[in-house]
Amino acid sequence: MRKVIVIIMLVVGMLPAMALDKPASLLNKIWYGMNQEQVAAVLNKPIRRSVLDNGDVLCVYSLYSDKSCVMSNLYYIIYRHDEAIERGTTNHDNTSMTALPFGQINEDGTVMPSQQTQDSNMKVVHIPSSYILKDKVFICNRSPYPVLKAIAVNSNDFNQIVGSCTLLNANDCVEVADFPSNSLCLLRGRDIAVKVKGVKNNEILDITRFPIDQIPTDQVTYDFLIYTEARNHDLYICIDIVSPQGDSANPLDF
Repeated sequence: MRKVIVIIMLVVGMLPAMALDKPASLLNKIWYGMNQEQVAAVLNKPIRRSVLDNGDVLCVYSLYSDKSCVMSNLYYIIYRHDEAIERGTTNHDNTSMTALPFGQINEDGTVMPSQQTQDSNMKVVHIPSSYILKDKVFICNRSPYPVLKAIAVNSNDFNQIVGSCTLLNANDCVEVADFPSNSLCLLRGRDIAVKVKGVKNNEILDITRFPIDQIPTDQVTYDFLIYTEARNHDLYICIDIVSPQGDSANPLDF
């Protein structure tokens, strides 16, 4: 009987250790597209789980962010169709959420800037803090030339795509993203990187009817002016041409 009591005491004493939070540095093993079961194998099960209005699943995890293992912070991961699409820090009632790019996490829980390949065709654009943003992203071609492809990504993590599109004719505007739970506001005050591949030939007016593989390489250009607008709480990424003097073709851009 005494031996049984001792065993029970040992097991009970082990329970707190088994339930200890894991280090935030394990977020380095969480990648875009992982499912909830795969994440649980790394971080343990979430302490909270809720379904958002658009059907996405929000899971909150408690992870410690210092070597002493005594101070834990809350982190969230949003899943869409059981695939991780966003992660970040949060508080006890999810009223303060900050997205973290999928990259390296330091021991203190902060993000280590990822090293990216330098691309001279990438344009870095700042999203003003004054923008009131909620959910949708549009890409608008305000140049007189067709756009073959355009993509906007987080400037710190090129794997975190803000929106992309292909075959955008002059004066076309297309919705490219719908962020969950007003999380688009997390872009305010941050930078995005935008790359646009287009045609510098005004004879090709409709790329949907022109054989793309027949466009000469000397007619392809990446030299576009990129700027943003906020309308109806949505983010508009605008593509325009640059004049020979380096000025915008937009008459209101001065």
